[in-house]
Amino acid sequence: MMRSVLYSITSLVMRFLLRLFSTWRIDGLENVPRKGPLILVANHISNLDGPLVGASIPRHISFIAKHDVVKSLFGRLLRLYGVRAMNEDIRDASVFFWARELLERDGALLFFPEARRNLHGMQKATPGVALIATKTQTPVLPIALIGTEKFDPFWRVIMPKGEFTVRIGKPFLLPKVNGPIKRHQLELFGEMIMRRVAYMLPEQYRGAYDFQDLPLVDLCTDIQPETAVNRT
Repeated sequence: MMRSVLYSITSLVMRFLLRLFSTWRIDGLENVPRKGPLILVANHISNLDGPLVGASIPRHISFIAKHDVVKSLFGRLLRLYGVRAMNEDIRDASVFFWARELLERDGALLFFPEARRNLHGMQKATPGVALIATKTQTPVLPIALIGTEKFDPFWRVIMPKGEFTVRIGKPFLLPKVNGPIKRHQLELFGEMIMRRVAYMLPEQYRGAYDFQDLPLVDLCTDIQPETAVNRT
């Protein structure tokens, strides 16, 4: 109850501050499923990214973050807000089971698959989000964040000046894998996810996923937002 109230108040305040101090644009809001389990993935540039996504998406979102972020000075507040710590590898079983339980309750979960902020273009994704998405067969919603690279330090969240764009793609499902998932499969699935984010970004943001001259191996299944609550 406390977490839900805190999240609602914080998101309301963040929306007010964004409208007051910034030029804030959201494209593709119609692609957001309003109910059912959902995994959101976005590129990660600055400390504003999480609050910006939370203010832009009309759903209560839980977050996955690195251990050192959750153990910081703001860690207790972040945990109340809905942030859960995760290692950068895929061996943190407690986080997997926590995420699966949250998704089974029709929750929405935000990942920054790069696991760290990158001011000079996207970096390769860690495999955690691909593992959870394919094992639970939860719809994935790609989100591209533009303009937050000049935002740091964190205290500027109370005065978020700048021009910020949130682009939301269509939800999709990763392929279903029967049996154990191999590391190379997770890497391929992670690349599918991140390329869908990268294709909504300006070229200078794409970094490791700027593969304009290479064919995209994409085995994902696009789904409509109104059917995203159904798992296959």
